[in-house]
Amino acid sequence: MSTSDNIDLKDILSFIFGKKLLILGFAMVVALATWIYGTNTTPYYEQSFSVYSTLLTSKEIGPFLDSFEEVVNTPSKYNNKEDQYLSDEASYALSKLSFGSLSFDQGFFSCSVKLVTYDPSYTEEIVQGLVQYLNDNPYLQKRFDLKEEELKYLIAESASEIEELKVFKQVHLEDNTSKARVVNYPINLNSELLLLQESYARYKQQLELLELIQVLDSPVTPIVPSGPNPTQNTILAFIGACLFGVFLAFAYKLFF
Repeated sequence: MSTSDNIDLKDILSFIFGKKLLILGFAMVVALATWIYGTNTTPYYEQSFSVYSTLLTSKEIGPFLDSFEEVVNTPSKYNNKEDQYLSDEASYALSKLSFGSLSFDQGFFSCSVKLVTYDPSYTEEIVQGLVQYLNDNPYLQKRFDLKEEELKYLIAESASEIEELKVFKQVHLEDNTSKARVVNYPINLNSELLLLQESYARYKQQLELLELIQVLDSPVTPIVPSGPNPTQNTILAFIGACLFGVFLAFAYKLFF
């Protein structure tokens, strides 16, 4: 670096140092504005929970989840009592509702939901509003009823076949009085009976777990607001304004 370059750099640094009061004054104004804005902004609370379904896939339920946000954010469109799933107070308390990644694994759908509210006391109402909205949907309810009827029919059929097979086995064994003939009953009878019993147990479990939509992990209400943080934001604003002021002074001295 040449001597002239060193002199120019010293001049620039000297110029910036000479403007330190102006830079600090600018930074303090920005910091004060940030503090005033932060202290007058309504605190918000970030919460998350999960919902699940053993009936629907991610592709099927996705559009209904997307439409719920529009419903809760535009309550004026849904003036009928049966269509308004949130009270006016809960709607005003809800700042943002968004859905995370959808997953579907072995017949089990799950989805994470993020809530940002101004009043966490309405969180439970918002969560239940989502569940009720999906459970009340005529198409989804029809799907649920059909699946429930199908499982009940399969359970009844499996139970009937099990009883018939047990009777057949008992009658067949009683008719064979000699040991030699007992060995001749169908060797796959026990295997068929076991398969039927497994199917019966599987259908019953599916019926017991059948849910259109339910809450998997309930939201935990935060003790303190998630934001804004006036102190942190003010410090960052002050530092950022100082750096910006230094940059402006440097650019002014360098180019003008």
